[in-house]
Amino acid sequence: MQENQRCHHPSPAQDHADHLFVNHDHIARRFDKHAGTYDNFSLIQKDMSRECIDILRKITGKYQFRPKSILELGSGTGHLTSLLCKTFPDAYITAIDCAPSMIKIASDKLRDQRNLELLVANIEDFKPQDTYDLIISNATIQWLSNPKEQMRYLNGFLTERSVSLHLTFGPKTFQEIRHCMFEVVAERNRRGSDGTEISDLDANSAGLQNMVTANSASTWKEIFTDQRLRYVSLNQEERILTYTTALSLLESIRKTGASYTTSLHLKPSELIKAIDLYDNLYACENGVTATYEIIKIVASGFYKDIQLSW
Repeated sequence: MQENQRCHHPSPAQDHADHLFVNHDHIARRFDKHAGTYDNFSLIQKDMSRECIDILRKITGKYQFRPKSILELGSGTGHLTSLLCKTFPDAYITAIDCAPSMIKIASDKLRDQRNLELLVANIEDFKPQDTYDLIISNATIQWLSNPKEQMRYLNGFLTERSVSLHLTFGPKTFQEIRHCMFEVVAERNRRGSDGTEISDLDANSAGLQNMVTANSASTWKEIFTDQRLRYVSLNQEERILTYTTALSLLESIRKTGASYTTSLHLKPSELIKAIDLYDNLYACENGVTATYEIIKIVASGFYKDIQLSW
């Protein structure tokens, strides 16, 4: 494990006051605190890591793409890192994460791996010292405060024949939570304890959209399309997972270090109402359901017909 000494310098994106404010110190502490439980509760993230490798194998098969240098953003406890090491044993991999405990767990898992450097570093402050054939992330870029500027900066370190591959969560993720919160807010407004008219509300404009997953697929395509990465392929899908109860879903989110963050905060009594409503509205045979929208992005400045499926 190594500290990136440049992680305290301002990033190229921090001059833009109109972008989402992200308290990265708070996020790092939260993920650091829950590093020990992350592997047990990050089931969807593990599935997405395996999908990253499946996509890369298809790209390798079509283009004989075998990266020699890889940068992984937000490596967490090293699940995707481990798969990258196995898939591309001759590549030199640099993997960064903002949470020291995450990097410590990854270091312990991968102590025997050659050609691997694990760094404690904030993506937004990271200054690459090399160029890369592949920049990759899984369930990470949604945390960036200005993804367009930050990804343009990092993708500037790609080699000529390179790929930038990212899986992230879209706005339909946890739409059930948003719906239940909306119903509670609507009830509050009907009682006259808030000045907002119920006719003026919807589940997004009420401030209930999860700010971390607010970017749609079309927004991500715009973010990744620039003069350098002019070939972009993107698709999205919804996956339904089952949890014992709404409370167990919220606990599972918390145990990964993540959260459902909105601009509108519910009172404790309102949160209890929303949880009860969730258990009633989204009950299934084995508990309750939860939606994850997965957005997949692959981009290149060289491979003209690159895509996510063939």
